Amino acid sequence: MSFLKKASVKLMLAIMISQPVMAASSLQGTWQGIITNGQSNQEVVLSFNEQGHLLYTYLNKEDEEIKIPLDYQGQIVEYVPSGGGVASISVRYLEKADDGLSMTLDESFQKASNGYLQQNFNTTTFKAVMLDQGLSIAQKTVEEGGMSDAGSSTESSLAMVSNSMQAYVGLLQKAK
Repeated sequence: MSFLKKASVKLMLAIMISQPVMAASSLQGTWQGIITNGQSNQEVVLSFNEQGHLLYTYLNKEDEEIKIPLDYQGQIVEYVPSGGGVASISVRYLEKADDGLSMTLDESFQKASNGYLQQNFNTTTFKAVMLDQGLSIAQKTVEEGGMSDAGSSTESSLAMVSNSMQAYVGLLQKAK
């Protein structure tokens, strides 16, 4: 091996050793804290499995807590939530990195009750990055509209839900 090759290998090893690399599994566990949009605060609790995948948590129709890892693009989770209806979440985008993850989720909810239909559609873009101070979170949710049939059976009127957007940021700490 030439001197130049030996020197470059040593330099690469020195760089790799000197830079702390946080594996996605360092996300493992439960994180909690406050995220804000500048006008209101929201308490957040996020859980990640051993592989660093976000655990989607919901209550089913029996009020049992279910946790499902969101671990691949194209994944779809459908369930009957507490209170009825049908909820669906699909992973549109997922990218894992050594220091966190980014994902885009499409969420829908549909429910018919006493002849009335309710539909809601949201898209949430989420980014989590490990920092020395904790887990930095940026989340943007766009309500893409929906429909509510809010009238009597003889006089039906459809109300369209307008689009809205909420963006939150914050720093979460690992739960003890």
